[in-house]
Amino acid sequence: MTRADGYAWTSDGQKILCRIAIWLPWDASGNGQMEVEIFQVKWEMLEPRSITNFSAHEDLPSFSFQAFDPLIRRAQYCHSLRHTGGVRLTISRIRNWLLTTHLEAPLTMNAFEATLSNFNYGLPWDPARHDWKGNRFVSVEESPKLSLLDANGDISSVWELQKHWHWNLQNSSHVSATASPVLKLLNASAGMDAEELAQNARNICTLLSLAARHRVHIYRTVHQHGQVSEENWLVPLRRPRATTEENACGPLIQSNELSSFIEAASKTWSALTDDQKDAVRLAIFAIHPPTEQTMEARFMNLFSSLEGLGKRWIGPKKKREIFRDWYERFRDQYPIEMGPILWPVSDAETTDLYWFRNEFAHGRTVMHLPPGVLPLAIDHLQLLIEFTLLRLLGYQRTNRSDWLTAEQVKNSAKNVQLIDSVCHLSGKTPKDLS
Repeated sequence: MTRADGYAWTSDGQKILCRIAIWLPWDASGNGQMEVEIFQVKWEMLEPRSITNFSAHEDLPSFSFQAFDPLIRRAQYCHSLRHTGGVRLTISRIRNWLLTTHLEAPLTMNAFEATLSNFNYGLPWDPARHDWKGNRFVSVEESPKLSLLDANGDISSVWELQKHWHWNLQNSSHVSATASPVLKLLNASAGMDAEELAQNARNICTLLSLAARHRVHIYRTVHQHGQVSEENWLVPLRRPRATTEENACGPLIQSNELSSFIEAASKTWSALTDDQKDAVRLAIFAIHPPTEQTMEARFMNLFSSLEGLGKRWIGPKKKREIFRDWYERFRDQYPIEMGPILWPVSDAETTDLYWFRNEFAHGRTVMHLPPGVLPLAIDHLQLLIEFTLLRLLGYQRTNRSDWLTAEQVKNSAKNVQLIDSVCHLSGKTPKDLS
């Protein structure tokens, strides 16, 4: 726990004396805590929504602290021995903490690393082996190196995906350890500042989420330059976490292709417009949502993200153009190998995925569908979006034997029967999709 006198800054530029206490988690994936007591202000005179950030007292020589964009749930009267009257703030969310420490000796080069949410994809791992004498043998594998390219194909930064261990001595006889994946900067173009490096780390996390089929978040970044070390904790009070298990569907890109995927996708990514990048992010976030969803909501988010991709690459529908004609233009301009995707997005002769989109938009629920139909539609829609994203990012997989694709191929006959089972709902006739 760290306590310091500081200021609460309001939106009109005023600063109010306060006492700040923060509890950093012992590993980066945990939730922190923060308490603030504002002095010499009556609680009924304080407007909590006007507070924009907190900062530690300016006379601390080697340490400073800032907290940005607080979400204050409650302000109540408090009394302390140091001050008569005051307000204790209950804070439920902070955008980020920024802890700045001044080092004794200057660094010869800039250092930057980002601690990520927990996942195992792409990380070197080999189980320990034991012999009959009790000896333990551990082999060390090389960590994957990820190069980000600019639009011209030149390397802008090189990162290494590492696993860092954190040891905690809970008592004299019990030691526990946790491991965190870390992106460590190895090399970067001259002139890149901390924000550009952080953006590069966020881009890698976006591409990692697609490749691993698992949402990857940045929890903390550490930037050391000169005699200054800046530690940035993102959403420290309530950490965002993945809502799906990492191995539920297996990775989309095999781990031995990760480096080549990051290189090819980052080159295309650098040439995209801001709107196209947002559409890619939203599509990946729709596949791996940050919160639990109903099946109907998940389907609608996936379908909306597919429409967003088409809109950003070929433009919105023309005047009097129906969705099926617009989607055919998008599909013809950016063709993908359908493979196991048997359920068409748009087909006037059968019950297509667009029919589900319209039904859910007008109140139909999964309870009115045959069992297993909507999960199958979601799987096919997810594969379609993933293959479309790979096509738009300019990458072709070398190994296409991912688990979700293999399952659809193995159960293709059963899938056709499920697709035919909903034809009577839309008044369409079953169609040979095999």
